[in-house]
Amino acid sequence: MKRYLRSSSVCGAVIADRGGARPSAVLLLGMLAALTSPSVAAGQEVSGRRITMSEAIEEALRGNAGFRVARANLEIADAEARGAAATLWPSLAVDAGFARSNDPVFVFGTKLRQGTFSQADFGLAELNDPAPINDWSTGVDLRWELLDPTRWASRSAAKHRAGAASWSTERSREETILRTELLYYGAQGGDAQREAAAAAETAARAVRDLFARRHAEGLITQAELLQAEAQLASAQARHIDADRRAVDARQRLGLHLGWDASELPIPADSLAAAPLGLMEGSDPTSRADILALAEQTAAAREERKSTSLSYLPSLGAFAGFRTHSAQFADFDANNWTLGVALRWTLFDGFGRSARHQVAGAAEAIAETRYQQALREAEAEVDRAQRGVTSATRALEASRASERAAERARQLMQRRFEEGLATPSDVLLVEAQAVATRSQAIDALLEYDRAVAFMRFVRSQSHQETLP
Repeated sequence: MKRYLRSSSVCGAVIADRGGARPSAVLLLGMLAALTSPSVAAGQEVSGRRITMSEAIEEALRGNAGFRVARANLEIADAEARGAAATLWPSLAVDAGFARSNDPVFVFGTKLRQGTFSQADFGLAELNDPAPINDWSTGVDLRWELLDPTRWASRSAAKHRAGAASWSTERSREETILRTELLYYGAQGGDAQREAAAAAETAARAVRDLFARRHAEGLITQAELLQAEAQLASAQARHIDADRRAVDARQRLGLHLGWDASELPIPADSLAAAPLGLMEGSDPTSRADILALAEQTAAAREERKSTSLSYLPSLGAFAGFRTHSAQFADFDANNWTLGVALRWTLFDGFGRSARHQVAGAAEAIAETRYQQALREAEAEVDRAQRGVTSATRALEASRASERAAERARQLMQRRFEEGLATPSDVLLVEAQAVATRSQAIDALLEYDRAVAFMRFVRSQSHQETLP
């Protein structure tokens, strides 16, 4: 759908006092806001699409750039784990080739392999200066490292790294959902503030009109009318700024969802207090980011173990089958080979001890990061709980303040119409009503954000939830 953003013009006014006239600072700020708000310039056109919170989360899990990168990193880690496991399997290679030479050693060996030696080939002339010979060969080679402790440890380390990537991807999914909720709340709050600003402008215009009639009747002074004009212009400026902030909030949400900057999501859900849910105890060790660090620590431990096992010997087996012939596709002779090999590196210039020291330090770093993250996770849960408690109280207080300010505004208008209140009293309670309405929206927004953050830090992940 296409939406056109309105732009209000702010006219200047002069507040007169007994000593002369001076420009209103509020009006000047309003004029500056109108001139420096490109997002809501007159005639600017933006496209948008209404979307619910659940739909926004689905869009983010499909199109968010950060989560797509996390999934790609998971694919890399899984592939590396498969590559590390591949070294434990035997390797099989097939080759075929052709060679022609009159090199005495080549001719002698080739005739042996082809089984074509004759009595005449033992003559001195034939041995020293043989005729060129063709050799068509095919072969199959099989190798298997039956016992190499370092490879088994490396495979285990790669498996733990893949597990860490899986948990990190799960945490990235949770972070994407949290970020979507926060931005969606921000877009809802922007719309609510814009509606509140529009209502405040309407109320300020009604007061200005009322003062204009009273001024025409000679019941209030010019200065009091100009104060009402100033309050209306200030309300217009706030409305312009609220329009800009609402569009900015929608654009931030759209970019997070992976949309083009020209298409803006429009929250279809109204801003309301999010359900608190059950406040049961949570185990930080079951959180996805903590589980990822645990897997990284396990991978570092296996890497250190691999360097320790490098002092042990390794045992491998090999086998081969080859055919040789003087003509293509003629198998004159074939031979095979079977064997085992034991390798034991006794000294490598202290390289293994250096690698072992590096791996030990890396394991200590991983363990330190895990323990610190665990302490921070516990502190986050406490902080989130306090945040929800504080936001709940602030929301209740702001709603009570909003109700009281609205009631005071209605009573003051009635008293003014009855001649029992001054124009300054009316302007004051109007300003208070506007402020408390905006504060109530901000308090509701902060409450929803606090609840979303609490769910995030208290999340529990399980193996079956992994991507």
